[in-house]
Amino acid sequence: MLRKIFSSKVLLRRFSQVENIRSIEKELPSPDFLSKYIRKPSQKLLFSKIVLELQTFLRILGSSSLPEITDDVWTSLVSLPSFEQRTQFLIMLKQNHSEQQDRIKDELEKPEIGSSSNIYYSEGKEFRKRIDQYHSNSVLRLKRNEEDLPQLLVDCRFLNDFSLTTQTVFMTQIQKLYEANWTSRHPFNITIMNYTPDQQLSTVAQRNLYFKYGPPSKDKNAKFEPHMFAPKITSQSVKNVLPCDKSEAIYISWKARDVLPSKPLNCKAVILCTSLDAQPCTSSYSLAIMEGIKSYRIPLEKHVLLKGSHRVLPLAQTSMVLRSYFLGDDLGQAIKDSFLHVKLSKRSRAKESEALIESYRSIVEKLELEKNREQKKIEFLNSPSKIGSYKPTARSYNHRYSREERKNKKQ
Repeated sequence: MLRKIFSSKVLLRRFSQVENIRSIEKELPSPDFLSKYIRKPSQKLLFSKIVLELQTFLRILGSSSLPEITDDVWTSLVSLPSFEQRTQFLIMLKQNHSEQQDRIKDELEKPEIGSSSNIYYSEGKEFRKRIDQYHSNSVLRLKRNEEDLPQLLVDCRFLNDFSLTTQTVFMTQIQKLYEANWTSRHPFNITIMNYTPDQQLSTVAQRNLYFKYGPPSKDKNAKFEPHMFAPKITSQSVKNVLPCDKSEAIYISWKARDVLPSKPLNCKAVILCTSLDAQPCTSSYSLAIMEGIKSYRIPLEKHVLLKGSHRVLPLAQTSMVLRSYFLGDDLGQAIKDSFLHVKLSKRSRAKESEALIESYRSIVEKLELEKNREQKKIEFLNSPSKIGSYKPTARSYNHRYSREERKNKKQ
């Protein structure tokens, strides 16, 4: 089956040099995976399509555009039924891998910290230790000066109901929320609650939550110790996690009727929800009503021209606005600054994704069309009803005059 897939190299030759081609054979799943998940003819057909798409993706974007394709990644790929969903998943893998490589590159290219009279170097684990120490000092300084920000809670009770793509989006957002908090001079105390993962969500978390499971490492035996002030992850509900009375807590919901007042609220806990607020059954506004907690909306439309975009900010951007708000800064300026921070990178990622999907789809469609033609031709020639019984038929002509009329004209 795989020989037919690997034979179609002509259409892809112009997208990459031979020496940069990443061998797709090395990315294939283990024999245990094949025997468990690829057994039926329909599963084999889907598997061949995914191999073709993966090969095309690596040739267009480069051999180093994706991380190692493990059995966990293959499990995610075969669970996605449509080409668009698999493409979005591969693009998210590429973006996460690219961001991870950029972080590693920054650590290696900017190792110097301090003044010229006292220069020391920090790379890799040492770099993370120094940032951990900086983060710890910030947390302890705020506690000592009684300048604590409200505790930030992230409600994850809907995550199990979402698709694999949406789960990956929110897990990436939680990791970015930690990174933004990790390097801030005024960090939140973050707790991830109502987290009850199934096998799929657990796999997604291990692939994206670096603060919990550690960054990707070539040494699989290396032990990772989470930072003592890293976000706490618990399956407990709001009632058990809330550090105060419900009257002193608020939900941030994009469907809430009330907006945040210009003067900072006197509250001890702020709850965010991993929800797109697209349906009432998975809305943070419905959760706030059910829990009996007041909900507020960040007035984006009052300060930023959204141009029809979805009015739900990522978790890290929301925390950026809330941090400035509770520190006493102007709410409108905090909203504008948060959009200015992500505007350029978000626009470039969107354009890159759109261009990638279009070129990727056209090439995969050409390859699948050519593959289907070859398969039908082989099936036709190897059909038992056609072997030995096929006879070429004489070409038929439709004459303008009958045979008798033509003879009479000749006479």
